[in-house]
This record gives sequence, structure tokens and C-alpha cells, in this order.
Amino acid sequence: MSLAMDLTSDSLYETYQRRSPARVLVEERAQLRQRRVLWANYVWRQPCFHRCMLPPLRRLEQTLSRVPAVGSLYAKLLDIVVSLQGFYFYTSAS
Repeated sequence: MSLAMDLTSDSLYETYQRRSPARVLVEERAQLRQRRVLWANYVWRQPCFHRCMLPPLRRLEQTLSRVPAVGSLYAKLLDIVVSLQGFYFYTSAS
């Protein structure tokens, strides 16, 4: 529910910003930046990461495995991302 509200809020803000870009305050931009960081942290946390992010990343790994150098580098990078997700985003992304 909160994710839908954040996405709706971002969409409305972008529409407002396109109509009157000179009226956007520095504080509003800072708030929007903070909300986007929190949204990114939400996406990288445990339930959302394993349900929404990891399956497409695994499919991309299978596709790239056919390319010799790129496939092995991507597989290693994905292992690092999964390890970081398990530790960093679990402990410090609140």
C-alpha cells in the first residue's frame, strides 16, 4: 500500500514540476530525493527483493551466461549483490 502511495506521489509531483518548474523549492527536491532513496531501500529489502528483483536478475544471468566474459562477470556481480542484500539492506536500510 505504501509503495503505491509513493509511486502515485512521485507521479503527481513530476506532473506538477513539468507544469511550473520555477516554483519547485529546494526543500521539495530534497524531500523527493529522500523518498526515492527510501523507496530503493524498500525494493532491496528481503521480501520484495526475493519476489520481485531476484527472478529477473537470475533470468538475465541465464541469458548472459552464453556470452563468455560478460556472463561470468555478471554471475560474480550477482553473487556480490545477493550477499550485500542479505547483510547490508537487512541491517541498515530502515
